[in-house]
Amino acid sequence: MKKIILATIIALLINISFAQYRYNFNNEDIRPVNLINLDILGESSLISLNYERLFLNTSNFFLAAELGLGLYLLPNVLGGYSPIYLSIPHHITANLGVCNHFLEFGAGGTFNTNEHHNYIFYVILGYRLQPLDSDKIYLRIFSNSVFQDFKISPFYSPPGYFFIPFGISVGISI
Repeated sequence: MKKIILATIIALLINISFAQYRYNFNNEDIRPVNLINLDILGESSLISLNYERLFLNTSNFFLAAELGLGLYLLPNVLGGYSPIYLSIPHHITANLGVCNHFLEFGAGGTFNTNEHHNYIFYVILGYRLQPLDSDKIYLRIFSNSVFQDFKISPFYSPPGYFFIPFGISVGISI
């Protein structure tokens, strides 16, 4: 499973590095394909800086692939030291909507340095305000639900891990 996930990430990175052209199907309007954003909560990180690339970009639909680097801090209810973990969130979502308002749905995961759970897989459902022009603000409000043992649970947290089931993302289109 880890080899498949790693191969998918490498394929996405290669695609992103060689993707220089926008695709325009049926001469429809195209929005900017590159975004830089900051996620606050959600995607198994407290905060993360992400790069996102849009594919199959038409006026009513696009796919989004994201890869980031973040930090995660376990709450310590007894007080004292709480370790800080490095996290690498990533996801692929489909977005369906009109103008710049989109419903987002997809799946993602986070690699992290937590010794109990090195990888968390989750499904994503959210709202996205996607700009039509470059250098505009982008907003995403989303919910994540852990996918564990072929069950989706919005409030499930693996033992030794505190999973936050919602998040907000703010960024800029470039």
